[in-house]
Amino acid sequence: MLRATLELEYNCLVELLKSPQDLVIHCLIRSKSDEDALKRLKTILTQYGIDLTVPCNNIRIIVGDVTKPRLGLAEEAYASLAEEIDGIMHLACRIDHISKYNEIRANIHGIVNVFKFASAGRTKSVFYASTLPCAAKFREDNLPIEEYPDEEDLGEEIAWGYLRTKFICEKLAFEASKRGIPVTTLRLPPVFGNSVAGVILNGYNHFWAMTLASIRIRMIPKGLFSGVPIMAVDSGSKVTTMLFLNDAAERGVYNITTESTLTEDMMLSILSVYGVNCETVTWKEWREAILEDPESADAMNPVKSL
Repeated sequence: MLRATLELEYNCLVELLKSPQDLVIHCLIRSKSDEDALKRLKTILTQYGIDLTVPCNNIRIIVGDVTKPRLGLAEEAYASLAEEIDGIMHLACRIDHISKYNEIRANIHGIVNVFKFASAGRTKSVFYASTLPCAAKFREDNLPIEEYPDEEDLGEEIAWGYLRTKFICEKLAFEASKRGIPVTTLRLPPVFGNSVAGVILNGYNHFWAMTLASIRIRMIPKGLFSGVPIMAVDSGSKVTTMLFLNDAAERGVYNITTESTLTEDMMLSILSVYGVNCETVTWKEWREAILEDPESADAMNPVKSL
């Protein structure tokens, strides 16, 4: 079961549909109705050459909400689904780079509900997609260690609210694993574009949305382009589904990285070629500038509510 409404999630669904394994994929989609959810899925999958107007017997659409009790399902439907599912790909999150930690705890509520569902009925494995910047332990050569955060580390020094929610989710994943739920946490770098066509689905990629917002206000938040590896979204989805479908893979934390990195100096240099001069500022200064920008204040601001 997975949620399928953002770029990585759509790409993972495409990879699952390509799998030779006999899979039944339940897609949890927040929507007004089954018809509306199907329409959304059809629209985006058409861009990947998948036509859902043709009967597709291995996709089940479930209208629900991972942040609500019982995933937003009726009690009977929840209990029935809990007995049917044997694996959960948890990619859902509220991506909000503007709000503070206490304002976007929906990510934490969501993963708690996922683990409750994983333990309801038959025990289900959970595959959680985290982010590489959540790594809190490093080797001497500065490469991140594939371990969960220490128990006493609450991430209080993390100023970026969204990243702190992901950090806390990792701690909850570790607790769930200690209580008998098979959990795999995959830390992905920012996924950005397609490796073949270079296409970015505008409106579905939050890293691209942040880049556009930074260009608009001529400010780059310190750390956004700090040498973190950049991975094509189709490559990230291939790694994600490969591990998800590999029953022999060890549980625990996986750090996914590439040789391709983007630093602040590189980004500033690229932008200057096109006549866009930006300054590097703190996250607080960047956030305040975004909120003061009339276009960013619009309810459709992609950075705030993907």
